Amino acid sequence: PRNPAGLLSGVGAVTLVLGLPIALTTMFSPTLSQEQHALAAISILGQDRPTALRTEREQTLNTFATERALADYLDAKTLPPGSVVMDTVYGFAVFAASDNPRQFVLPSDEDFTRILNDPAAYGVRYILSVPPTGRGTSDAVNRRYPTLYENGAQLATLDIEVPNSGLDQPMWRVWRVAG
Repeated sequence: PRNPAGLLSGVGAVTLVLGLPIALTTMFSPTLSQEQHALAAISILGQDRPTALRTEREQTLNTFATERALADYLDAKTLPPGSVVMDTVYGFAVFAASDNPRQFVLPSDEDFTRILNDPAAYGVRYILSVPPTGRGTSDAVNRRYPTLYENGAQLATLDIEVPNSGLDQPMWRVWRVAG
């Protein structure tokens, strides 16, 4: 009779040997795994590298600093629950950095679509937007309001525009909902 534990150990070892190179290749790819690539760039790039790589390293270190500052800006307003609509395609870092996560309406909320369709009626004060390019094309706010980032979509006025200091991160626009 065969030993099932030995067979499982062998299958596990083969899976590890085959899976590890694939996982590492994916994690170090700036297009497939942006956040993990940023962390890898910090640890791999040294100070003796060319200027372009040092600049990339500095931008990588700044990744999500803008989102933390944006969270601080919104937190300082002491907004009530449900006051800020955003998608988490890029906005996850804003949400994670906030001391007041209840102020956000996110795609994981049951009423997200209803609130997104009529933000003023539900007391939304701000909508966060990113450019509708790259990963921003899948952003629910951009999909619902394709012109919001450019002109407010006759829905909101520009409150602030926040240039991003992070590597390959979008410029944020915070829109004040009319009404």
